Amino acid sequence: VTSADDVVNITKSNGEIEIHVIAEDIITKVTGEPRLKLNVANIFNSGTVYAKYKSKEIIDESKTKLIFSYTISNGDSAVPLNVDAIELNDGTIANATGNSISGDIPVRGANSLKNRNIIVDTTAPQIQSIITSVPKGAYGKGSQIDIKVSFDRILGTLDSSGSSTLILNTVFGGKKVLFDSNNTIVSGNTVTFNYVVSDGENTENLDVLTFENDGMIADDRGNKAITTDCQRKLANFREIIIDTTVPKVVSYGVNGVSGKDINTITYNTN
Repeated sequence: VTSADDVVNITKSNGEIEIHVIAEDIITKVTGEPRLKLNVANIFNSGTVYAKYKSKEIIDESKTKLIFSYTISNGDSAVPLNVDAIELNDGTIANATGNSISGDIPVRGANSLKNRNIIVDTTAPQIQSIITSVPKGAYGKGSQIDIKVSFDRILGTLDSSGSSTLILNTVFGGKKVLFDSNNTIVSGNTVTFNYVVSDGENTENLDVLTFENDGMIADDRGNKAITTDCQRKLANFREIIIDTTVPKVVSYGVNGVSGKDINTITYNTN
């Protein structure tokens, strides 16, 4: 019988999960590195995932609790978490007469690990799209442009101890648009930033160069959003020109036309 104490119907994305194997005997000898073979898959590693032996505890005159520990790694998933087998791994789990524990895992009602419905999910949200609601065109100083970043998963409560910043291509080195609780909106799977154009910012096609996410944006299971794939999404969606260049007088003169004097002024708008 396998179980995890007091853990039922939850989803875990990090940390440690203790798995308890109840042996219907008094276990007096544990040697080597026994382990539990788990049904956990990992998208980065095709190898088997194990829970390692940690300790034992005598429950009563006829039972022993064997405690194993599984530490969730990035890329792990199991729906739900279960034990496939006990592997002695060149070790020993035996009673006083030397009889070793079986590698078979019986399933007995609510005490089985599978029935506790522990979901392991470390899949991080990724950017689906970056768009804006403003029309195609040119925008100058003081213009407000919403930038909507949508992810492929519903977002959870934001971590106020972290930070999130968009770096735009409007100035040399990038214009920073910081996450601000007063003007940044989070709804479902979308984060909307408010970009206000300032003096000296110019670009022929507004785009996001970098999306820095210091743990602030994550899904409802705590998986930090992956924000590396952000370039060209906004630029390809819509052409937004940022132009704060002030026209300059480059020449002027006076011409006589039909007996009247007309002042002619030429501006450089580039």
